[in-house]
Amino acid sequence: MGSDDDSTGEEDREESEEASMLCRRRAALLLCVQQLSLALIGLQTVAQSAALTGHGWVLELLSGHPDRIRAELGVRCHVFFRLVDLLKCYQYVDSRHVHIEEQLAIYQYACVTGLSVCHIGE
Repeated sequence: MGSDDDSTGEEDREESEEASMLCRRRAALLLCVQQLSLALIGLQTVAQSAALTGHGWVLELLSGHPDRIRAELGVRCHVFFRLVDLLKCYQYVDSRHVHIEEQLAIYQYACVTGLSVCHIGE
């Protein structure tokens, strides 16, 4: 009978460990859900506080100092305009609210800086 008591005690301990593990998993899952919901709330807040719109920023780059456009987009002004012309030759068009120049500038900026989409959007 002593071995039966030992096996019952061991089973109880295993069940207790499983229950404890399940409780920890639930707590971790709830923490993940909470963090995700906080992140989603953060995404819904307006992040744009700059004085210039995207189109205004592109116009400022194109009309500004030549070294600035090279630093921001990685190309000189004449190369940027040539790329825009090539995109138009391949029948790329302005989207509903974003001109080709702005689309290309966003792409070039992302390539040069290596920033994430969230950081570029700001």
